[in-house]
Amino acid sequence: MNPAPSPDRIRYAVGVVGAEINRQLSADVPEHWTEERLWTELTCCVLSSQVPYATAQAAAARLETSG
Repeated sequence: MNPAPSPDRIRYAVGVVGAEINRQLSADVPEHWTEERLWTELTCCVLSSQVPYATAQAAAARLETSG
């Protein structure tokens, strides 16, 4: 069994995800970034930490379409 991640490790991970979202936001047309799309991106980021990215994308898309 893996030990629980430390608070510092969690803060670091959140910072990395936040930085990537900010990078994408600044590179894309802002009006395309709806709240729904941001939630999908966040879901995909979280899921891809444990499964292959393509699987995370498919799961995030399914969550998005199911509401």
